[in-house]
This record gives sequence, C-alpha cells and structure tokens, in this order.
Amino acid sequence: MKALLLALAFVSSAVLGQTNPGSRADTSAHRQSNVEAEKKMPASDHATGPSFPGIAAVSPSSQGPVENNEKLDEHPDVKNWLERLFEDPVALFTFVLAVSTMLLWWSTNKLWIEAKSAGATAEKSAIAAKEAADVARDSAKAYMVSERAWVSLMQVDPVRFQDSGFFDTTDGQWKEGDGWAFSMRWTNPGKTPAVKAMIMLKGECLPNSAGIPAFESADEIVDGRSTIFPNTTVSSNPVTFSDMQITGLKNRTCRIFLFGRTSYSDIFNTTSSRHTQTCVEVQYGGKRDGNDQFRFTVVGDENSLS
Repeated sequence: MKALLLALAFVSSAVLGQTNPGSRADTSAHRQSNVEAEKKMPASDHATGPSFPGIAAVSPSSQGPVENNEKLDEHPDVKNWLERLFEDPVALFTFVLAVSTMLLWWSTNKLWIEAKSAGATAEKSAIAAKEAADVARDSAKAYMVSERAWVSLMQVDPVRFQDSGFFDTTDGQWKEGDGWAFSMRWTNPGKTPAVKAMIMLKGECLPNSAGIPAFESADEIVDGRSTIFPNTTVSSNPVTFSDMQITGLKNRTCRIFLFGRTSYSDIFNTTSSRHTQTCVEVQYGGKRDGNDQFRFTVVGDENSLS
C-alpha cells in the first residue's frame, strides 16, 4: 500500500511539473512583489487595510477566510499543487487516470491473491474428498471380507466297512471285500451363506517310492448345488480303499493321498468363483482300543483358497 501511494505521488508531481513548468517561478515572483508592496504601505494601512468612503474598516482577526489563506500560505507547495491541479484539465485528467490505474492494479492484485487462495482451498478439498472416498472403499472391502462366507476343511472322517462290497473310487470298479472309506467334512465359519457350493473328493493309492500326485479339478461353479450356511458342516462323498491297500499303508509299501476341493460363491459377488482346496496324505497311526487310527498331513502345492 505504501508503494502504491508513493507511486501515485510521483506520477502526480511529474504530471503537474510537465503541464506548467514555469508556474513555480511565477508564484515565487508574485509573492515577492506582494511582500515589497506591503513594506511600502503606511503602518495604518497594515493595521486596518485601505480605507474607502462609507465602508468601515475591518480588522484581520474578523476575516475567517483570511485564516485559511494564511494556513495555505504556510505551505506554498501544497497550495500551488492544488491550484495547478484544478486549473489544468490535462493535469486533472492525468491525475484521475493515474489514481484509477493504481486502484485497478490494487483490486486486480487482491483478486489474484483471493483466486490463488481459493485454488489452494479447492485442491485441499479435492484431496480430502479423495481420501474420504478411499477410506469408504477400504471400509466397504473390509466389511465384505469380515461378513463373507469362508469355506474351510474341518476334518477327515475314516469309516470302516465290512461284508458289503465297495465301489473302488481309484479305478471306478465295484469290488467285494472289506476296507475303509474316507470323506472330508467342510464348514463355513463366515457370517453369510456360501451359495452354489460344489464339493469334490479324489483319492490315490501309489507305490511308496512315488511322489505327491497332481490332481485335476474343475473350477466352475454349477448352478443348483448346495448352500453352506454359516456355522454348519457338510461332508463330501467318500473315497474307498480296500483292506489290501490299507495293509500296504501299514507296511509302508504304498502311500494314500486325498484331494478335496469346494467351489462356491459368496452373496456379495455371486458371479465369481471362490474355492478352498487341500491335499492330505493318509498315514497309519497304530491301534487304539483295538481300532486302527489314521493321521492326516497336509502336503504338496495344491493347498489354496480364495
């Protein structure tokens, strides 16, 4: 603001000086002639001023405008500046133009500052809105994760069968004899149902020297399959092994593997497939109370969930 006022005063002085360069000298000469004339006047005229017939003398103290003139006389530069300003139209117009230009600059500068501040505020608001949207999206994802269905393997159930014959799931043939059936029990510890659930179980009996097999499975979810509700369990169809195969397991001449998989959808996204799959090796655990015991160990690279 101080710079604005200084620039304004400089412009005004320059303009007035250019419009009437000889006015200052003329004014000084005029003032000097007045002073010399006053010295030549009689003392009575200094006290009361010139006398005219029929007109009473008036003392200087009673003349109000004289006081104002005397005040201006004390500052001749200001008086001359104002006289020249209002007497010269070009000077007056230039002065008004300079003032208007300065005020326009000041107003434009203020608008630029306000616009810059508003832009910074808008940018901060946009950043805050984006952060709020990110938080809302993360919250929605966290809610779905906490509320969705999660199907997991609960346990493997071995069941002894005798005098009934069995369907050998390893080669797809019906056979006479005794043996063991193994099934997988699945549960949904989530908070919402697992829909379109399809459960499968496969078994392999391989020589003891064989490695962990690779199982083939279907990824698609079949419509019309079962629904696994929260905190409930479902069991797969069993796979069976003959007593001869179980004897080889006990003697460590063969290895038995089970591969189970559950495919399903959760209620938040019924068009995509989720799954849980696991591969376990069956190991003989000896006898307890006269009954054969088995252990189940998760093995291989085919253990995953989504």
